[in-house]
Amino acid sequence: ATGPLELTQNKRSAHVRTNDLHVTLDKGKGFLTALQYKGQDLLCTGPQLNIWRGPTDNDGIKLRENQNWKALGRWLELGLDKLALKTERVAVQTRKNGCIVFQTRHTAGGLEHRQTYTLFPGGDIHIKNTIQTDPTDLPRIGVTLTLSPALEAFTWFGRGPHENYWDRKRGAAIGLYESTVTDQYVPYILPQEHGNKTDVRWLTLASPTAGLLVVADQPLECSASHFSSADLTKANHTNELTPQQETILNLDLHQRGLGGASCGPDTLPQYRIQSGTHTFAYRIRPFTPKKEDPSQLARQIFPI
Repeated sequence: ATGPLELTQNKRSAHVRTNDLHVTLDKGKGFLTALQYKGQDLLCTGPQLNIWRGPTDNDGIKLRENQNWKALGRWLELGLDKLALKTERVAVQTRKNGCIVFQTRHTAGGLEHRQTYTLFPGGDIHIKNTIQTDPTDLPRIGVTLTLSPALEAFTWFGRGPHENYWDRKRGAAIGLYESTVTDQYVPYILPQEHGNKTDVRWLTLASPTAGLLVVADQPLECSASHFSSADLTKANHTNELTPQQETILNLDLHQRGLGGASCGPDTLPQYRIQSGTHTFAYRIRPFTPKKEDPSQLARQIFPI
């Protein structure tokens, strides 16, 4: 345990501190802007709603015109690549059990995203997401976090070792895999989404001295990259990509399946994201590599 939680706040931000942990919530934007563990920065910003991916060739060839009959054309017409979130509500509460709760609500173009952060004295943060969507057949539904550049070592317990998707995972066995964020990049000639992992139970991103553990309440999808979805969308050639120093972590309930519409049938209906209410939750916890075993930490269950 890291000790009792100490809350201080003003109109712009809320700060939660223990001996080892410091978490900052931006009240204007409605998401975290800092997570420090033993004086080391782990988080730059997030998690925030993300429904866009770097278009794959199966979604539609972005260098060609007359693609409106494909998924990419429909997504661009809806403006899904330019999601502008509006902060509707931010609330901070202290519970009798010593936990502190942040509640946020964002809206944008027929979408509503509610997040409930529960901060535990032990250093864990449980985050529940409820996403209401009117648009259907989205590229993805999940959140994105921007993490410190130092968090380069990537470990996950899920499907691997290569990238896999909702409708492309039979050849990827569930196991414990280790890699780096840099090695997750796949140099497709036309830059596009890459590195996705499905059925992920937990993952870590770490430096030699500090790490961040993510534990899913139910299996999720994830990817870690030095390129954002916007970076991949803008670039038409691999030489136009410049890696970010930070790590972009995507946690998704699902990405749309790939299908075969670059030269064949579109994604099957059962692998598309439908309109309605979608919920998922996960827990994040800082840890010290080599001193703490993330697989043991992942097995701990917290009453929510």
